[in-house]
Amino acid sequence: MKHIFVSLLNFNGKKNTLACLESLAKINQINFKLTVVVVDNASTDGSLEEIQNAKVKMQNHNLKFKIIGNKLNLGFSGGHNVAIQYALENGADYVLILNNDTYVDENFLEELLKV
Repeated sequence: MKHIFVSLLNFNGKKNTLACLESLAKINQINFKLTVVVVDNASTDGSLEEIQNAKVKMQNHNLKFKIIGNKLNLGFSGGHNVAIQYALENGADYVLILNNDTYVDENFLEELLKV
């Protein structure tokens, strides 16, 4: 079974990130395992705490995710590199970089895997 990691970067965008996580929690995971890696790029708006609280609430879903809080804002590529490194160290077959203002269809990863 393939293991897909989604890299989701947050910087002072908790509203978008939480909505994105809600849509990711509805993904049909039939032929793969999914782990979402949320990297917070040193937000100052309380994002990290709210995302951590959301993780507790989402334990009822099959969504598995890791939260990494950077002490500095590493920018777009630096933040995603942190998530990619984590994914590769934890058995990723695929890593998908996703913007935090994205809402996904429940079957989008199944369709990507077909290709």
